[in-house]
Amino acid sequence: MLLVSHRIRLLRIGQVDWFLGLLPIKGRNIRVVNTAKVVMPERYCEAMITKFDYVISLNGVDWGLAVDGVTESVSLESGNIRWSSKRG
Repeated sequence: MLLVSHRIRLLRIGQVDWFLGLLPIKGRNIRVVNTAKVVMPERYCEAMITKFDYVISLNGVDWGLAVDGVTESVSLESGNIRWSSKRG
């Protein structure tokens, strides 16, 4: 999990609407997803962008999820994740 102490470089032109921009960290650029727009698009408003204080990083990939708060940070091992093969 990364505290957004650096500014996310907003990139809106030519991108999908859920892509916020890039967060430069340790010589890399983390691509940041607007989590609110993906998870609850019907309740989303542009003012939510100013409330994102954290980016939850996904280990091993250059993608992260923007969130306004975090209660607890946990690491998950792939062997402990059970994926549902049933849809709906």
